[in-house]
Amino acid sequence: MILGHGGNIYALAKALGCAPGEIMDLSSNINPFGPMPELTAYLQKALSALSALPEADAGSVSLAAAARFGIDPEGVLAGNGTTAFIYALPGILDTRKALIVGPTYTDYADACIRHGVRVQYLLTRAPASFAPNVKRIRALASRCDTVFICNPNNPTGVLIPKKTLESIVSACPKTRFIIDESYLDFIREGETQSLIPFDAPNRIVLYSFSKMFTIPGLRTGLMVFPPALRNAVFHAQVPWSVNTLAQKALLFLLARPEMCRDFIRMSLEGLEREKVLFLKAVASVEGIRFFPGRTAFMLGRLTRPYSAAGLWRHMAQHRVLIRNCANFKGLSDQYVRISIKKRVCNQTCAAHLLTYFKAPVPLNR
Repeated sequence: MILGHGGNIYALAKALGCAPGEIMDLSSNINPFGPMPELTAYLQKALSALSALPEADAGSVSLAAAARFGIDPEGVLAGNGTTAFIYALPGILDTRKALIVGPTYTDYADACIRHGVRVQYLLTRAPASFAPNVKRIRALASRCDTVFICNPNNPTGVLIPKKTLESIVSACPKTRFIIDESYLDFIREGETQSLIPFDAPNRIVLYSFSKMFTIPGLRTGLMVFPPALRNAVFHAQVPWSVNTLAQKALLFLLARPEMCRDFIRMSLEGLEREKVLFLKAVASVEGIRFFPGRTAFMLGRLTRPYSAAGLWRHMAQHRVLIRNCANFKGLSDQYVRISIKKRVCNQTCAAHLLTYFKAPVPLNR
């Protein structure tokens, strides 16, 4: 198991001798404006359901997801977060050689290693702002049986347009494409960029409710797959893998698309506003450059002699948690990721960045 994820506030709190709630966590890509009050109230009323087992296969969620997205219910499954699917898919697909477009989420490679899969990387580069080379993806994908693409990508925030992805998937019919859309809700009009409606026999889509709807502790995710894979998918699924409250939350959200769209729109407006203010506050810093990603999390590259480990320690001492990206394949100890939160957290983070890099504090904050 990879231990270098963001959001480990418990370890930092233990090291500092404080409560986890005293840590400002800008390392995890979670919407700071959630969860939805309506969802919270609904789940509080649903607590009495904990006395009974949940549906073993979360079948009601699959039917609700199929109705919500207009897809075949034989090709959708709820799971214990998208991570559970990531670790199961190499076995389900009998993957032998996988292509990972990176730098990206480390669990794709970890899942492949667990199943003895050979891994090839196609790494995007900083000079191109980590934009992927579509021709290279297509060429290398044809030589592999499985491809992992995070879209928009973590940690770079780069989005491959839907039409471009569809053309890649169509051009390589013998290759299975696992498209992780966990952060797609953080893109304006993100739903229009989803490959969930794209009915191709070699596309698999992962969708997370955890990030945008601020319910990571419930572990909620969907996998959309070709119905021909149904037997293999369900054979690999562990009974009761989606707990009662997680199923309740999924059913609530899937039945209320307009409410969800309004919440997403409100959240994106707030995140975009706070991102502009944060970047303005650190504009005078010469020791770090943030790349122009599409999401609320930002990848930053430090100049020498500064290091990600040094900056992480400095921020941690002030109870601010950021993501050291040194364990991302294709990055180094010069990269950090910072996720936009509410204003007080963002201002605190900016102030400590300015202190670390000894930049002048902006007069208008």
